[in-house]
Amino acid sequence: MAQLIKGTVFSPYFTGPLLYLLIAAPPFLRDPLRLPEDYSAPLTTSLKWLFALGLVGKANRWLSNWANRKWLRKDDKSAWDWKNEVAVVTGGSGGIGAFVVKGLVSKGVKVAVIDVLPLSDDLRDCMFHKFTALFCSIADAFTSG
Repeated sequence: MAQLIKGTVFSPYFTGPLLYLLIAAPPFLRDPLRLPEDYSAPLTTSLKWLFALGLVGKANRWLSNWANRKWLRKDDKSAWDWKNEVAVVTGGSGGIGAFVVKGLVSKGVKVAVIDVLPLSDDLRDCMFHKFTALFCSIADAFTSG
């Protein structure tokens, strides 16, 4: 139901033509509607607001997508420079965290691993000197104070 409302009521593609039909359409299109004056004004005002909100939503989505692409016009994967990236992985000594660390290091990302456990043998053997490992517990900072 929410998708239906979002796709129609808040869509400028839906509210724009309706607004045009009420305000600026030629008389042969507008006259068959024959809305009473007490309905026409509030409906027009509501459609103006819904059209404006729909346009703002579209602009927001477009700008968010553009920002996610690092302000590039095209979605160019080669624009991502992995060697200039830094990642912090908590719980990266083993399991899923170690898998994430291996993937990032293989792309050339500088990685800091924070964990309470020592590094797994697999991680220690194949990735030495390509990341920084810190052994600590984040909870200690909150309990010692």
